[in-house]
This record gives sequence, structure tokens and C-alpha cells, in this order.
Amino acid sequence: MNKKAKKIHSNNGWILCLKRKKRKRKGRKEGEGRRKEGLSYFAMKLKWKEHYDMGLEPFDNDHKQLFKIADRIIETVEGPNGMDEKTRLFVVREGVKYLKNYFIEHAAREEAYMRQIGYSEYELHKRLHDEFQYVHLARFEQIIERGVC
Repeated sequence: MNKKAKKIHSNNGWILCLKRKKRKRKGRKEGEGRRKEGLSYFAMKLKWKEHYDMGLEPFDNDHKQLFKIADRIIETVEGPNGMDEKTRLFVVREGVKYLKNYFIEHAAREEAYMRQIGYSEYELHKRLHDEFQYVHLARFEQIIERGVC
């Protein structure tokens, strides 16, 4: 992957890369007659896999819904779908807000359940939740707030 690419990923299979391309006409001095910076997007389709199932329907349904939300965001990032850039950025921004809120509610329920049953891997799973929320989702938000999408 190009060194200029920005990569966002998580241990659960999420990958979204935003690659910036700086375009400059040949024969022009730096800053003179430059084209607007363009973006091309590369994203991996999120796919639910049976081995992600926990065997607990409410949490499995949450996980599937999180995948669906993320997949819709990625589809919006990948192609305009008849939307202008401003509308697309708005849709992605709102989608990420919805994903974040849904994830926070899900993580709180799942973590409470894990504590209740004395789940031995609770600390590890809590760290994965925290990493996703405070690193990966925060990174999405930073990119969007810069107007890059």
C-alpha cells in the first residue's frame, strides 16, 4: 500500500483506507495552476462470518447490525450513489454518529452481561471495545471533520 494511504482497521475485520492523490500539472511551479486535491477510496466489504456468533441472540444481532451500518457507510464512501460530495460527507458523518451511538449502547450491554456472568476474558474484550471506540471510531470522526470523504 502507498505510504500516503491512511488505514483504519480493527481486529474484527474492518478496513477502510482513504488514499490522497495530489495532482499537479506538468510544467507548473509549486502552487501555480494546481488542481484541487482529489481522493480515491478503497474499502473492504464487511462480511459477517458464522464464527463471529457468540450463541447469544441479542448480542449476535447487535454485531450483525453493526456490520450492516458499517457496510452502508463504506458503500457511501466508495461511490457517490447520485449524491454530490457535500451530501455524501453529511451522510457519512451521520452514519458514523449512528454507528458510534449504537456501538456504545451495545458495548455497555455486552460488558454488563460479561461482568454478571464473571466472564474470564472480560478485560481483554473491554480493551477491544475501548480500542474500537476511542481509537478507530475517533479516527473516522477526525477524518470526516477535516471534510475528507
